Amino acid sequence: MWYGLVEDEEVVKIKEFDGPDAVLEPKLLAHGYLLGEDGDSSYDPVTQTRATTPTYDIQAEKIVRTYEAIDKSLEDAKAAKLAWIRREAHRTITNDYPSWFQDNVALGIYGSDIGDPMKTHIANIITESNTCEDAVDAASDVATVRAVSPDWPVE
Repeated sequence: MWYGLVEDEEVVKIKEFDGPDAVLEPKLLAHGYLLGEDGDSSYDPVTQTRATTPTYDIQAEKIVRTYEAIDKSLEDAKAAKLAWIRREAHRTITNDYPSWFQDNVALGIYGSDIGDPMKTHIANIITESNTCEDAVDAASDVATVRAVSPDWPVE
């Protein structure tokens, strides 16, 4: 919970505290503070970062605080998206075939009737990952990087 003091149409002081305070709140309001509210500051962490300095929408009864989403540089966006694609490919593979299962196939404990479909599925996921990574590498702007989205194959 937070309150802001406005002077000359600018927020000059902020008082933040945990939860409602029946003693402090009336004092702040009596001294001209307005109730603060956090607005939507959503952003895509893969291709954007959140500004550290907020903007304030000063209204009659409250102040709404938001943080601008700033596009990362093209190279930063590419690096972040490539890392995300690789993490998601690994997560998808291990969700479908846990490491212990892959180990058992590699050791020959399971025959080809079980191992071959797993190998094919993993190869298809890697192919999709590589296709997406190539698209990211070829992108010439952040919006194109943002638009790359894997369509992971299912068995």
